[in-house]
Amino acid sequence: MSGSWEGIFEIAEDGIRLHCTETVSAKRWWMRPFVPGYLRRQQRLYLDDLRRELQK
Repeated sequence: MSGSWEGIFEIAEDGIRLHCTETVSAKRWWMRPFVPGYLRRQQRLYLDDLRRELQK
């Protein structure tokens, strides 16, 4: 898998909002169906890690 990622933080009424833009391409055709689930999992892990660091 290869691609790029961009995250934009903006102030919202109830806190901070993060907009993620990802452009990903799978190296093998059979991997394509798994890419969306993998990306959701990676985003969740990133946000959990970020929250944990900000609460320190």
